[in-house]
Amino acid sequence: MSRKTGLILGGTVSLIFLGLLVIGPGTEKTQPDQIIWKKEFEKIEYIPAGKDRKVTISLVRQNSLTRDDFTVEFPGQYQSRRGGYNVKNTFTDFAKPRNMGQYKIKPEQETELGFSPECAEVLLYPSKNSKPIRMQIGKKNSAGNSFVRLDAESKKDEVVLIPAYLFDRFTKPIKDFREQRLLVYPTDSYTQELNVKVKTATGEKSYFMRQVREKNKDGIEMPRWLDSNGQEIPLNQANGLENAVRELQILEYRDTIGVANADDVWNKAAEDSAVIKIKIKGQDETTIHLRSRYAVQVGKEAAIAVQSSIEPGTDFVRATIEKDITDRMGTIFEAMERKKAEANKPKPTVPEIREKTDK
Repeated sequence: MSRKTGLILGGTVSLIFLGLLVIGPGTEKTQPDQIIWKKEFEKIEYIPAGKDRKVTISLVRQNSLTRDDFTVEFPGQYQSRRGGYNVKNTFTDFAKPRNMGQYKIKPEQETELGFSPECAEVLLYPSKNSKPIRMQIGKKNSAGNSFVRLDAESKKDEVVLIPAYLFDRFTKPIKDFREQRLLVYPTDSYTQELNVKVKTATGEKSYFMRQVREKNKDGIEMPRWLDSNGQEIPLNQANGLENAVRELQILEYRDTIGVANADDVWNKAAEDSAVIKIKIKGQDETTIHLRSRYAVQVGKEAAIAVQSSIEPGTDFVRATIEKDITDRMGTIFEAMERKKAEANKPKPTVPEIREKTDK
């Protein structure tokens, strides 16, 4: 074979491979549906590319009549915790994965498209103990879609193109999968009762308030906040305290590498500096304990230990959150005192006007 002929053949092979990645494996494209399937899954697992064929991420959905709860586990590395938005979105996306192209391929094309015994895989379980649907993940094309092969016998000679972001998310940090919020509000839920108790330099302070919903003349539900005596609290002041409590979220988890031992920090703090009890519509009462008498540095922020009835164990929240809550309570105290003073303020007397009579 002449050098010229070899260069021509080499260039032709390169163009064919480029075409596979850009437009697909060939002319045997079938007319795909817009989505591959409509299925609900209870568990999703991910095996990264490589010789070590171990599951590194396991996502579980626990459904009920009112809502779905999600957990995420990194087997052998991190314990199971509540799953956040990323977990919920993963189940939503794989329930109806978009089909960006569907092709018949020949065995010799498998390697060119990135398929091998060492390629990444996603396992989809219709129920937790069922046999999974196995998705082998090949290379990406220039449009941002991944070549995917399903393990069904009838699909062995087919590949589908699926948006690559569905699989790229499995390489994100652990924090992106876990639920950082201590309080989660599903649609149509709201705070029904809030009881906050804090220890300050001047003594212990506590405050209770409850929310009621009443319809206005247009039939729209409007919130009202009442204290333990049934006195109405100015809406902006009550919302300020509630929002400060809602902002409670985990700054760092107890099993994060390089962070202080959370239980040691909890014990060194010795006693609760704040206890928050909150009742959210449709949920059991949640109790949150903060201990601010001993703080540690987490990155650029000071952090204090937190425990809650949501799940066992100690984690870290930002240290300033307790002051935010205490300041909001103080604002309500001041507003209610002003309101009380206004109510007790004596009304101005109007001088009595008498008619003059002629003598």
